[in-house]
Amino acid sequence: MQKLSSLLILSLLFTPLINTGFADVEYEEFSVTAGQTRVLSYWMNEDDTISFTVYVSGGSGDDINFVMRSPSNNDLLDGLIQKEYSAVFVALETGNYKFEFDNSFSIFSSKNINFDYRIDEASRSSGGGDWSGILAILVIIGVVIGIVVWISLLIKTRKRNKAKNYEPIEKEQDDKALSILKERLAKGEITKKEYDELKKEFT
Repeated sequence: MQKLSSLLILSLLFTPLINTGFADVEYEEFSVTAGQTRVLSYWMNEDDTISFTVYVSGGSGDDINFVMRSPSNNDLLDGLIQKEYSAVFVALETGNYKFEFDNSFSIFSSKNINFDYRIDEASRSSGGGDWSGILAILVIIGVVIGIVVWISLLIKTRKRNKAKNYEPIEKEQDDKALSILKERLAKGEITKKEYDELKKEFT
């Protein structure tokens, strides 16, 4: 049977991991007795990604036949794994993908299998766009604008209050100065002309 690693060269289905939203790595650990087959099944939606590593031990060759099948029952991979094999696969259709470990060629030896895998869901959006992301950006912009407007109004309010506090003091000082001018005019210390000129500075 052809080595599994050589099939990867011909397959365009195995691509680098490009999806977002990383899942935790999970694993299956089991034994496949001589003459028996074990099948694992995992549901994936179109464009989901599964990355997996198979570790094999037992018998004289630490090997087992491996087949990966699509939901439409097409063989995606079919070959012999010796000791260890890793791959990344992007689902081309939605459904159950089967991973078959076949030890039927062995007469006496059981094979121990460690199957580490991670399924990453593809990012999906409805209506042709990721509206949730756009909405989040708009909310952030709105909050920032709101804070800026609030700070601006707060500064203006404080300036107005400060101006109002100064106004009575200035008016009181002007009234006091006019009162002194009137007293000096009454005492004859200044003329009427001088009084009128000085009064203009306080009115």
